[in-house]
Amino acid sequence: TAQVIVMGAAFRNARPWPWALRLRIQGGEITESESLLSSEASGYFADADRLLESDIIYDASVPPRRALDRAGLRAAADSYWEGLQSGNGELPKFHYRCDCFQNGAKITHNLRLLLSPDAAFHTCASAIKHAARSQPRVRERRYPVLDVERGVAAGFVTVDYCAAADAGQPEAVSSYVMSVIKVVDGRLRIIDEIRATLPFGATSGWS
Repeated sequence: TAQVIVMGAAFRNARPWPWALRLRIQGGEITESESLLSSEASGYFADADRLLESDIIYDASVPPRRALDRAGLRAAADSYWEGLQSGNGELPKFHYRCDCFQNGAKITHNLRLLLSPDAAFHTCASAIKHAARSQPRVRERRYPVLDVERGVAAGFVTVDYCAAADAGQPEAVSSYVMSVIKVVDGRLRIIDEIRATLPFGATSGWS
């Protein structure tokens, strides 16, 4: 689709913040530019410093016999959001080594989160089940980059979360999310998200 995704950190007031960029290039010119700067730089669910270190796993190619085509990558990525919306952590097919990162912070298999508002130790599947108390609704799904050679599906979604004090969600908000998902053998191998908090019901502005 002549589009490219960048995920990393942008500096604001000499401090790194989780950041993502999408560009569409046509005829040698940039025709679309979409930038997302997270509303959190550090904490239990953000660690911008980690985004200064690139992970080679996204650059690694997937052997053809272990790769999916573009339609398969889209379906695999979409299964993650379908699972979140339905509260069914068994719906996405997670690789046994899969971990999820939000704004650079590892939110699965991390004992540090026992001190967070979630007060839980999560797998990728249990994190989805835990979020169900906020009744997430996923909308505006887009997958501008589906890289068959690398097994990467990159997309944007907006997620509405209802207030749920027992889930560490004191008020209703929406999250604007850029996700990068590595898929190997038809299973989600690693998930990275850059998230920005928006007023409940806000739209991304992109169709």
